[in-house]
Amino acid sequence: MPYARYRAARSEFDQSGASALLPPLEERDLATVRDAHRSLRTLLSDFPDSAHGVELAYMLEVVTGLLARHELYVARFYLGRGNFQAAVERCRFALATYPGSGLDAEALVLLGETYLRLHEWDRARNTFQLVLDRHPESAFVVPAGRFLARLREGKS
Repeated sequence: MPYARYRAARSEFDQSGASALLPPLEERDLATVRDAHRSLRTLLSDFPDSAHGVELAYMLEVVTGLLARHELYVARFYLGRGNFQAAVERCRFALATYPGSGLDAEALVLLGETYLRLHEWDRARNTFQLVLDRHPESAFVVPAGRFLARLREGKS
């Protein structure tokens, strides 16, 4: 049974990948990626000592990143159209649903920037500070630090 479920999850993972004939992953429906994410999480939970554990963990990391990247893409879409609350909700959803995606710092900076546009200075400041505190090795500490400096100067 574990091997059959592994093969099924592997198949879903393979179907979730990029293709030269399709638009970029973040611009299309990600139902197959969500299915792969669900299957991989369940499989790793049901069989934590699987012989394919390392491969399954890698596949889960990939699809989690794809799903988080999609949420940030949509958040930027809303941000660009002035729908700030929708952008906030997409960032929050990405952070809550796909923690450890490798995109947490990026999501926090985008969330902080959106708070700035909403004139929610304290939320923006706290969000940028989270980047510095939780992700000190990330490249996103640079924009977070710049935003914090501007907030200290009283500029938005």
